[in-house]
Amino acid sequence: MKKLFGTMDRGGPGWSLVGCDNAGPQPACTFIDRGQGQRLVIFYDAYKLGQPRAVLDLEFISDNPTLATQ
Repeated sequence: MKKLFGTMDRGGPGWSLVGCDNAGPQPACTFIDRGQGQRLVIFYDAYKLGQPRAVLDLEFISDNPTLATQ
């Protein structure tokens, strides 16, 4: 995971890494902004870490639906 997040900033003052799940068929890391009630889940290919296109998909989840459209 250090290769994936080692050079990235934290995404703003409210965002923090909750953790990563490497056990399933589609590994993912979850970030949360508790103040805004938002989560970001990044799905990645573990074999491509450190290479282009390691991120396969992402999912933005918000307790406030109006934030998802901004």
